[in-house]
Amino acid sequence: MPNKLFDKFGRPKKVTAFSGVIYHKRDTATSGAARRFETEPTYLMDATFLVSDATQLFGNATEQQLNVAANNYLRLTYVDLSTLWFKNLLPGSNGRVTVIGTRL
Repeated sequence: MPNKLFDKFGRPKKVTAFSGVIYHKRDTATSGAARRFETEPTYLMDATFLVSDATQLFGNATEQQLNVAANNYLRLTYVDLSTLWFKNLLPGSNGRVTVIGTRL
């Protein structure tokens, strides 16, 4: 289903309906390693990521450079959670990331 939501250039097509099913998950770092919420493709139409306790870096599997400070949030549209990685800015900080979004 998700492949039909994007054109050949990867841009989202007009969505006439969505499931409205909510996705919610929380992760607390236990090391300085990059982590992600899902290992299998998990598509969200809209997602808000709340960073708590320690600054996190967001990015892909090989590079996380987008800095989101503690007590701030990041919003994304049309995202596959299995491709979004995050880690503590400072190893050992035990930052927490909470996501809530609408599944496609």
